[in-house]
Amino acid sequence: MTSRSRLLVPAIGLGAGAASSFLGIGGGAIIVPLLMISLGLPFKEAVGTSLAAVLIISTVGVISTLAVDASNVAWMVAAVLTAGTLTGSLIGGRVLARWVIARSVSASPPCWSSPADASWPLRQPAPAAH
Repeated sequence: MTSRSRLLVPAIGLGAGAASSFLGIGGGAIIVPLLMISLGLPFKEAVGTSLAAVLIISTVGVISTLAVDASNVAWMVAAVLTAGTLTGSLIGGRVLARWVIARSVSASPPCWSSPADASWPLRQPAPAAH
C-alpha cells in the first residue's frame, strides 16, 4: 500500500461510515466507487474489499447494539431480511458475472443516480475468452 493509499483508505472508511449513519445507506454504495476512483482498484476487487470490511463493521455493530440493549434487534425480521438479502446477492452475483463482466458496456444502467455510482468501470474490457 502506498503512502497515498494509507491516507485515502481511512478517509474513505470515515466518509462511508458518516454517510451510512447519517443517511441510512449501505457503506458499500460509497466504499466501492471510492476504492475504484481513488485507488484504481478493479471493480471485483473493490466489491470484495468492501464486503470484507462491511462484514467486520457489521459484526462489531451488532455486538455493540446487543451490549447496549438486546431488545434493539428484531431477530425474526433480521432472519427474513438476511434470507432475502442472501438470495438477492446470489442472483446479483450471477447477473454481474453474465451481464456486466462478460460484456464491455459503454453506459451505466439508468438505475444509478450519482456520479460516483456511474463512475465504476463498466467500460473495462471483457476478459479474454479461453
